[in-house]
Amino acid sequence: MKKTINTIFKMAVVSLSLATLSASASPYGDADVLFGCFIQKGKTQKEVVVLKNDENIIYMYGKQDPNGESGLMPEITIKTTVSQIAKEWLYSQVDAVSIHNLNIPNGPYTYQVSYTEHGNEKYGYLTVLKNGNAVSLFECQAVWEQNLNNDDLMKDIPDVK
Repeated sequence: MKKTINTIFKMAVVSLSLATLSASASPYGDADVLFGCFIQKGKTQKEVVVLKNDENIIYMYGKQDPNGESGLMPEITIKTTVSQIAKEWLYSQVDAVSIHNLNIPNGPYTYQVSYTEHGNEKYGYLTVLKNGNAVSLFECQAVWEQNLNNDDLMKDIPDVK
């Protein structure tokens, strides 16, 4: 009986260690996630992720990895630098609304990820602009990470002009 309890205890410790290790491993390596959310597009769930690794920015949009191990399977990937993107913060004290936008240009298109706080309510959006005009707007079903208001991560990104 004592041997069985010790075996069960050891198995539980190993299982807990493996679960902790797998939960802390990011499919995005050492990059910081500036924004990540899930979007329902028709019957398909999509994902938007914006990563920052030093001076490099990577925007990805695509289907979720069905195995859940490698983040997403990108349909659109934009690689750029912090100097090529722009951030914007809009705040209304009267309405108690705070909006953080991050604009990632790609030719005539700009992919804008937004995080809005209105009291206790929080929303995420992806807006696709062409030549400055909105052509698509998607509301996130769930924002799983957002650092658009993190001064340390956003400090090198220029403001919208």
